[in-house]
Amino acid sequence: MAEKSKQGHIVAKNVTKIYDPYGVNIHAVDDCSFEIKPGDFMAMVGPSGCGKTTMLNMIAGFDTVTEGEIFMDGELIASAEKKLMPGPDRMVVFQLGALFPWRTVIENVCFGPKMQGTYSDEKEIKEKARELLRVAGLEEFENDYPMSISSGMQRRVEIVRALMTGPKILLLDEPFRALDAMTKSVIHRHLLELYDLTGKTIMFITHDLREAVFLASTVFVMTTRPGTLKKMIKIDIPRPRNIDVITSQKFLGYMQELIDAVHKEAVKAFERGERELAR
Repeated sequence: MAEKSKQGHIVAKNVTKIYDPYGVNIHAVDDCSFEIKPGDFMAMVGPSGCGKTTMLNMIAGFDTVTEGEIFMDGELIASAEKKLMPGPDRMVVFQLGALFPWRTVIENVCFGPKMQGTYSDEKEIKEKARELLRVAGLEEFENDYPMSISSGMQRRVEIVRALMTGPKILLLDEPFRALDAMTKSVIHRHLLELYDLTGKTIMFITHDLREAVFLASTVFVMTTRPGTLKKMIKIDIPRPRNIDVITSQKFLGYMQELIDAVHKEAVKAFERGERELAR
């Protein structure tokens, strides 16, 4: 496994996000504080609408902070007074695909570095691209177009493309939500191999609790809206990991702890929704 990155250290201090404070007033995140250490693989879980994606978007620079502060590597990057802009130091992979359909796999992967000029020449770019595509199990598909490969392969291409720009942190917003269980198991293996190779800091949003335990080193559980950090669980399972760990007693113990924490918040979210419908 590669040495963990020394970059991508995220500290959120008392972060609050209120949408339309002078109108509908949706309180999405409330007084939320947490830390993602450099090189950590952090998964964030919680009921729908708890502010997971909102938190990711604030770190990515797609959304503003109402109150509180967000730091990266000791530098203030977002607050009520400081609007963060998206940048190549924080690459995002979304639920829905964002590949250029008119470019081949390797052209998609090389596009960002070419535009940024982060490599000395095209040969160096392609060498790096082919190394990551090989780890992602995609070396045979570099000349294919996105529409001719499976959705699981497309997600892997997007992750490789994000890593090519050398980000400090990789932000993954439920990228595998629409995939079937077998495809997920394949893509999980390749994602872990890429993580082991690069040591990048990762923030991973998911509803899949087994996915969170299998992939992450740390799992954050968010409360129902307005979201704040309810619990942090350290996943003490050695790396590299393989599918066999999911039957271990340690894995099942983490799963039960996570299910208990999330279930209580899901019940609260359901009851609140029932009350709102009754109004």
